[in-house]
Order: sequence, then C-alpha cells, then structure tokens
Amino acid sequence: MNIGKTTFKCLSLVAALTLLLTAASVAQACGGTITGTVTSPGGYPLPEGTRAKLFEPGRWDVFGQADVDVNDGTFSLGPVPNGLYVLKAVPPAGSGYTHSEPVLVSVFNGPVDVGIVPLTEPEIFGTVTEPDGFTPVSAEVRVYAGDGTVAQWLEAPDGSFLVGGLPAGGYTLRASPVTDDPYWHSPLEPVTLNGYTQTITLTLTAADLYGIVTDHLGNPVPEATVYAIETNGEHRRRRDRTSPAGYYAIGDLGSGEYLLAARPPWYEGALLPPTPITVTLPPTPQEQDLTFRAPPKVVTGTVETNTGVPVLDALVVAHRLDKGGRVRTLSDADGGYELRLSDGLWALAVKPISTTVPSEWVYPNPPQLVHFEHNIEPEHKQMDFVVLAADALVSGTVELPGGGVPTFTVTVSLHNDEGIGRRAIVSPTNGTF
Repeated sequence: MNIGKTTFKCLSLVAALTLLLTAASVAQACGGTITGTVTSPGGYPLPEGTRAKLFEPGRWDVFGQADVDVNDGTFSLGPVPNGLYVLKAVPPAGSGYTHSEPVLVSVFNGPVDVGIVPLTEPEIFGTVTEPDGFTPVSAEVRVYAGDGTVAQWLEAPDGSFLVGGLPAGGYTLRASPVTDDPYWHSPLEPVTLNGYTQTITLTLTAADLYGIVTDHLGNPVPEATVYAIETNGEHRRRRDRTSPAGYYAIGDLGSGEYLLAARPPWYEGALLPPTPITVTLPPTPQEQDLTFRAPPKVVTGTVETNTGVPVLDALVVAHRLDKGGRVRTLSDADGGYELRLSDGLWALAVKPISTTVPSEWVYPNPPQLVHFEHNIEPEHKQMDFVVLAADALVSGTVELPGGGVPTFTVTVSLHNDEGIGRRAIVSPTNGTF
C-alpha cells in the first residue's frame, strides 16, 4: 500500500482550485455583494431570526437571503450576479414587527451598500379561523397587489398574522390551510392600506374532498398533486399538494360529477398514478383516499469489489433522464439490490455511505443506462456494479493560515479529471484527515 502524508494551509489543493475557479466565474459575471443595516421601530433590539431576503422583481421566490446580526443589525448577502433586485428585511413570525418596505437594488460590477433598512410597525392585525369563524388555526397568508402579484407571503402560527411595510393602496388577502384538516382557502378579502391600523379576520372554508395519498406499500406520498376535474357543466378544476403525511383537501367545487386523479411529485418518477376515481357532489365533505400503483419495471443486480467482496449498504441511485424522477436503495449483505422503476430512460450509479462495508472504494465508470418501454407491462433488467477497492492512502492535516485548526467544516477531495474519487471531512479536533 502506498502512503502519502501532506499538510495543507487552510484548504486542500482541490478546494483551493475550486475557490479560484469560483472567483474567476464571479469576476466574469461582474456581480457584487449587498450590505446594509436593519433597524427596528423605536430602536429596540432586533428579534433573533431576522433575515435580509432578496427577490427578483415580480417574483416571490427567494433569490438569496442572509441572517441579520441582531447585535448591530448588519448583513452581507452575496455575491450576486449583476441585475435588478428587490430587498426586504423580514422579521420572524410572532416578533410584533412587520416587513421592511421593499428596497430596489441595482448590482453592477461591484458591492452595494443599501444603508438603513427599517422594519415596520403592523398596519393589519389579522386572525385566521377554522370554517366555524371562531377557532383560530395555523395558516399561510398571501397579500396580493392590485395587479395580482404576491406582495407578501406570511406565516400565521396559531392563526395570528401581521401585515406592514407595504405602500399605501388596495390589496387583497387570502389564507391557505397548512394543517391536515378538511379546509380550503379563505375567500379573497379586499383591504386598503392608508396608514391606519385595522383588524381583519380570514375564515377558511370547508373542503369538499379530502383524503390520504399513499404508495403501493402504504407509505404516505408527500408533494403529490391531486386534481378534481369537473366532467360536465363548467369543467371546474381544482388541485392541492399533499402534506408530509400525504394529506390533501380540495374545496370550491360545487355540485356535479368530478374526476379525482393524482400525479407523483417530480422526484418520484417511478410511481404510477392511481386509477382515477369518479365522485359526485354533494354530499360534502367526502373522504377519498388514493393509492399510487406499484412500479412494473425492475432492475436487480449486485455490488462487489474488484477482488470479489460483496458490498453491504452500497447506495444505488437511479435518475430518470427523460423526465423528473429519482429512486434509491441499499445493497444487502450479499451485495444484491432491487430497484422498482417506471417506464423511460434511467441512469444508475453507486456510491458508498457512512454504513457501507467495505467502504474504501470508488466506482470508476460513468452511470449505466437502462431503458424500459413506455407501457405498464412488467420488465426486468440486470445491472451489476464492480467497484474499485482502494489500494493507497493519503493522510494529512489542514491548518489555518496563521496556524490552528479550522473551526468550520472543511472537506478534502481527491479525484481524477472526470470527478471520480474520494472525499473526507477534516477532524475538528486536530485538523487531520
């Protein structure tokens, strides 16, 4: 066995090269860092969890965010590419403060200091209730501007929410359920912000259909999309996304006949959709559970080293290439594994994890391709993996430029030009790897 030992000052060679490449790409993009200082009304201490969030104009997806130092209110976000952004200071739910007014930020080839970004006092004190109109319930609240875009997206823990930091004008509010109960969105509530405080109650409505979505083994399927589609009349169409427990609830349907169907989440490309159900409303609410069908395509094989040793707990991963989807499994004590997939083109790869035995190996080949016909007929494929057992050891230490052990997580990587190799976490105690 070949043994080599070395000492890295702060970062491994691979990490250093990565930083150099990153710096080069940032320089090429000519972006900059956004800094500023968040303050609270009256100069009171900032609440823990206050963040500076960056958005693209007209979008509510967070482009980037940074924690605010509650001691002095400063934050540093980025670097971000050149462009036009909207920045907001966002306090945690329950703090008693509301969002800052939006700050327009233009980044062009350098850092930008936006100055003072003050949190605001609430103009709306709101409550979300269950359909009975009295019982508070946890929810999400969206505030829509006059053009229909989302101006704010708020959490309402235990039903309470605050709105502030918006320009004067007309808005509409809607609450959405977050609990596993047969509730639906509240009606849109118009409101005018004019500098005066006001109190608003948003009442969730009762769902018409609800239930649990599971796979063929009885496991809940989160993030599946359930559709209720009217088969006659107005052809009304409503949908909901399942919770972590597989729960869904759909309302605002009205009387009529509906087709109830579901699609798997994007990462579960191996699941086959449930057989659609036809339901007639009323009566409401109705409980209708849905079950995804078993994947009919199967890949089996073994994982063993080039010396013939079976590998236990090797992680075999299949990524679907013609659409979204990912399936994973672990090899058994004999190195055997089984993956149940759906139709389409899949790429299979294998890698070690913390429980893999033996674990000192690499898979030197590119992912292996497997294709199944686009039908629901059963198919079987065989795919064996031979991994390359390690025959060399590289050890060393990582030190900070001035000496001492890094207090943050450092990873040392060793790989070839194709990215195949190994990595190790540096010991936080003595910096060794």
